[in-house]
Amino acid sequence: MEQYDKKKFYENAFSVFTDHEGKVIYDIHRGEIYYYQFTGQEVGCELRGESGVTRRPCVVVSNDKANAFTGLVTVVPMTSKEKPPIPTRVPYEGKTVHGTFLCEQVITISNERLLNFCGEVDEGTMKKIDAALRVQLAISASDSVPPPPVPREEINTRALEEERDFYKRSYFELIDRLTGRKA
Repeated sequence: MEQYDKKKFYENAFSVFTDHEGKVIYDIHRGEIYYYQFTGQEVGCELRGESGVTRRPCVVVSNDKANAFTGLVTVVPMTSKEKPPIPTRVPYEGKTVHGTFLCEQVITISNERLLNFCGEVDEGTMKKIDAALRVQLAISASDSVPPPPVPREEINTRALEEERDFYKRSYFELIDRLTGRKA
């Protein structure tokens, strides 16, 4: 197991940049772990701060472009409490945090609610989180793979041109009838 480097951890803790207008741009990436701030409006079975705890670790699961440009991040929160194993939960033992990621509680939050950077999950853990999210969101593995492109030689361009011309003629005939012009 790689040794935890405290100095490196604090140097990289939450990079903040600004754009040409002075607006803060957050350098947040998929798979990174941050603490996030609760709103205090959690209800029911939602994961929330208990006994004065108002922050909790979470892993970023949204894509990097969305993270950079929307001001929002989609995260999966973590709990340190013992939870029964179900397909939407992923146990994690990291250098700075440990517990269980609760993929059944995936949420999108403002990136301004993210606090300290805590590290990042390894590729194997991210694949487990992705699988748990597919279970939670009822997405099969085949749904997440785009269909292969149609080879160029299989496209019948002549048939497409004929169909285009038919609709073009029909459009102009309809316009002529509506305006009272003769074709």
